[in-house]
Amino acid sequence: MNYLVTGAHGFSGRHLLAHLRARPGAVVQGVGRASAPGVDHACNWRDGRAVQALLEHERPDRIFHLVGSFANDWAADLAANVETTRVLLEAVRAAGLPSRILLVGSAAEYGELPPEPVPETTPLRPVSVYGLTKVLQTELMRFHQRRHGLHVVLARPFNLSGAGCPPALFPGHVEREVARVKAGVQSKVRVGDLSAERDYLPVADAVRAYVRILEYGVPGEAYHVASGRPVRMADFLADLLKPHGLSLDDVEQRPATAGAQPNVARAYADIRKLAALPA
Repeated sequence: MNYLVTGAHGFSGRHLLAHLRARPGAVVQGVGRASAPGVDHACNWRDGRAVQALLEHERPDRIFHLVGSFANDWAADLAANVETTRVLLEAVRAAGLPSRILLVGSAAEYGELPPEPVPETTPLRPVSVYGLTKVLQTELMRFHQRRHGLHVVLARPFNLSGAGCPPALFPGHVEREVARVKAGVQSKVRVGDLSAERDYLPVADAVRAYVRILEYGVPGEAYHVASGRPVRMADFLADLLKPHGLSLDDVEQRPATAGAQPNVARAYADIRKLAALPA
């Protein structure tokens, strides 16, 4: 099996590459914007001809499209989440490849979530720029599957955790704060509100789910990638701190900044659709 992973230098990309390269007989190509560890090809995802040439050369059986941005900046997120997807899907068509393609969406596509488990049938009503661009990506998937018959599916993760998580996400922020405490730069791990409940899944489990969705998912469909269980953020933080010999006594909670979006009390996924796929 010939795999191609875009966004190979990113958080999920690095973990997915390691998972795929451990498979006997797998040929795995990592693609990024520039040369980096684990990146086999540097590619400009705004250059459709370059992307098509890469695909025609590698002829991947499976494509995992992990390029993305969650800057909440219209120009950055539109370019990374929507335009790269459009270029990829059009290049697959132009190259005439029968590749299966997996895109990665986000729970941010739903906007404000109810306190009960959220199924994939929940209306997409984003309240952030990032969420809106992820909805546009989902609609690109549906259009290309419906109009052109591409075998493309979408994994919609809720919250991921693991080593190397970006600082913009809570686990990555905690990782950076812990490093500062250990270096003596500050005395406390500084965080915001810890009263909410969220659905977290280790990134290692997430990338295994990506492979499963690409192999067995129905083209044009979205599948939640999550634990299906809400966990209180204070408890989740305590588990993150424990391996470092720290506890909640070493934490300083800071009030939300003026104008910040209200924190949803509980948000977690209904994962029955993923669970129904073959293991």
